[in-house]
Amino acid sequence: MARARNGKTRAQMEADIVKAATTLFARRGYYSPTLREISARADVSLPIIYWFFKDKRDLYVECCVRAVKTDVEGLREAIEPYSDAAEIAFAYATKHCRYHLEGDATKLLHQILLYNDKVVLKRVAKVLFNAQGTAKASEAFGQLEPSRSPEWSMFILVSFFAGLIEHSTQWAFLGRPGQTPKIASAREYALRGLPVLFPRVDWEAVSERMPKAPPPKKRVRVTRA
Repeated sequence: MARARNGKTRAQMEADIVKAATTLFARRGYYSPTLREISARADVSLPIIYWFFKDKRDLYVECCVRAVKTDVEGLREAIEPYSDAAEIAFAYATKHCRYHLEGDATKLLHQILLYNDKVVLKRVAKVLFNAQGTAKASEAFGQLEPSRSPEWSMFILVSFFAGLIEHSTQWAFLGRPGQTPKIASAREYALRGLPVLFPRVDWEAVSERMPKAPPPKKRVRVTRA
């Protein structure tokens, strides 16, 4: 396999570019980071980026799709042990919140929604709704709230928790005025948000049935198709 002067293989260079770009896009949006900044963070030359991606837009789309693919696989693993609809929803919501607190994929998704980027939304929606875990989660959401479609419940859940986490530090319910806001855990966010989305369920009781700290699983790196 060919290597660059810095010793990186082609696959390593591409992975480093995507990782660096995903972080910068997630933290600063699409327009702010430059390709030169991304190349510096990835420790590759600017022409190397154009070797893999035709332009900044192409790189951005790939970052969004690849990040969502990786997180979708993690969500599937999170709900796999459960059969009860409420437990599935709790595991799904908690995992989604953990991703938003610790990773970049859901931050990118939140920005896509805010930008109303229909091209990327279609690509992401195809990944999300064709995923193996989505059917199981959708069935659970349909049982918990039959008055709306499972797809709509999933869209609301993903959007709601992304907005809740992004904006929560600006609101007093995480702390008193004049005090440093408390940083909630993924589990705490799930307990705050799920009663709003599915008010008929006793989520405190569901929480007591769930493992407090499931062991983290190794995330799967998804390569470009």
